[in-house]
Amino acid sequence: MSIGPPCGKRAAPLQVHPASGVRTIATLPRLHPQLVIALLAAAVALGAGLLLLALHNADWRGDEYTYHA
Repeated sequence: MSIGPPCGKRAAPLQVHPASGVRTIATLPRLHPQLVIALLAAAVALGAGLLLLALHNADWRGDEYTYHA
């Protein structure tokens, strides 16, 4: 039994933080902060739009509701 990455795969590179010396595995690329904010805003807007569409299509009658086709 060998120690190392299985099936000839390369191990993930380690990043060492210069100030603290903490080692982390660099598996995900760094994303630009504005890109992350834009993606989150788009996801929130999409969710709000779908919720408004569902509420608009619902026919409220007391506690029961039906959806229009």
